[in-house]
Amino acid sequence: MRVVSAAWQVLAGAATPLVALLMLQATPGAAQADEPRAKIQSEMEEALRRRQEILERILVIGSGIEARSPQSPIDADSLKTHRAGRAELLAEPPLDAFDQGIVVGPWPWSEELLLLQWKLDLDADGRPEEIRFLHPDSETLLRRHVDRNLDGRIDSWISYRDGEVFQQELDDDHDGRRDAREQYVDGVLSWREVDRDQDGAMDVRQIYRDDWLAEEHFDPDNDGVSDIVILYRDGEVQEQHHDVDGDGEVDVVSFYSEGRLLRRELRSKDVKLDSLPAP
Repeated sequence: MRVVSAAWQVLAGAATPLVALLMLQATPGAAQADEPRAKIQSEMEEALRRRQEILERILVIGSGIEARSPQSPIDADSLKTHRAGRAELLAEPPLDAFDQGIVVGPWPWSEELLLLQWKLDLDADGRPEEIRFLHPDSETLLRRHVDRNLDGRIDSWISYRDGEVFQQELDDDHDGRRDAREQYVDGVLSWREVDRDQDGAMDVRQIYRDDWLAEEHFDPDNDGVSDIVILYRDGEVQEQHHDVDGDGEVDVVSFYSEGRLLRRELRSKDVKLDSLPAP
């Protein structure tokens, strides 16, 4: 994992001032230079402290990737209970770890032509772990590009409004294509779209209300019309509306209670119950 290599490079960089300090102590006549030596030692200790701080932050970020991608607000518990995920908290490496510069647009997500750009490339391989774009005057965060699994490729594009996450696009399978899109309101997931079959088109849309998954829309043929709509209440399936022939009209409604099918209601004479898939 690149987190480990990054950590070793930080430690290797920290070893250089230690070698210099040992050479200074072994130099004849060094005892007559106690004051300069103390100053140098103090500076070296401060440099080591800062490097150790960066290393600890790298390890914290890296450990979160194994169990749960820190930039993805949909964790395992949210998927099981159909609760709305929360926008992730912004990790804050030391500001001096960023390479700060200026970039010129135009941008599809901002009217500003001139933005501040902060790059975080802790292992110095030329492939940043994170890029931040900020307003040039207020330094308000506008957007982040993040390499969540540290493979050298950006896989999360996060947009901010008034300091809070309001939209995120993800490359969850790390194939270089965006396959999920999320919208947030007050830091809480409002809706999520997913390209389930990896054909480049979003074919599943999940809508959240009052912290719970309320609706799921499935459009496997990508014609813009939902073929299956599932309605939830408090995280449990209540109804499933099925457009069997793809004409845009609901043909069958299935009713559920505690996860079990209660009954089905036919709304089209052209559809037979025995032709439907098992619930």
